Amino acid sequence: MSFFIPPIKGRLNGRVNGRVNKGELSERDTTIYKVVKAYPGLRTPKLLEIVKEIDPSINENILYKRLRALSDIIEFVGPSKTGGYYIKGDL
Repeated sequence: MSFFIPPIKGRLNGRVNGRVNKGELSERDTTIYKVVKAYPGLRTPKLLEIVKEIDPSINENILYKRLRALSDIIEFVGPSKTGGYYIKGDL
């Protein structure tokens, strides 16, 4: 199964998108950001599945660490059983 992730286009506003557009995020962080942007509301297992297709070297521990490091731009919304990851400001 393959997933389409749209490229980040145009002039985007705010500190979040500034980091992405200026290249301040690592390639791995940019991949995670693009997946969450393309598929808002994903839970960790599905997010890991999609990210792993793009970068097979990512495992669950790395994903958790990167999500914590990106907590200023990606947030978990909702209860722990049914919530998901969203880009801050996109809700």
